Amino acid sequence: GFEDPTGTLWTQHGLLPPCWEGYNNPSYPTPHNTIGSYGAPHIIHSGEQCLSFCNKDGDSYAILPEFSNPISDLQINFWMATNGNTTDKLRLGYLTTEDDGTCNTFTEIASYDSNSGSMVQRSKTLENVPAEAYRLAFKWSTSYYYLCFVDDVEVY
Repeated sequence: GFEDPTGTLWTQHGLLPPCWEGYNNPSYPTPHNTIGSYGAPHIIHSGEQCLSFCNKDGDSYAILPEFSNPISDLQINFWMATNGNTTDKLRLGYLTTEDDGTCNTFTEIASYDSNSGSMVQRSKTLENVPAEAYRLAFKWSTSYYYLCFVDDVEVY
């Protein structure tokens, strides 16, 4: 789970785990990726905190740490849910370069339908990711105020 660092209010920019990074395309209200369990109702798979995405008319990214193995040798498992009945999708992709912080090199490799109210496990083998991929990332886009929750991310 996302038990460290300590969570923040959902209306504030939150802390991401060490070695993770975030980027939010400017929009209203201020978008955020937070670790937390209070504020807006969070849907958590295990522990007391999860990663939450919120945005309106923009994109939010959570960029995973770099891995010592090529990404194409790995698999990712995670749990996700949303807080509303939305057609929006959580997207999994990769960045091909250390970009300027705008995630403009994000390339989608999978998208996951939103599911309202309960966590669902998702898995993806990454064997088709090209050698130039250097970081995995989640992307959440919504035209309303829906939240997306991610928990228990495992890459192996």
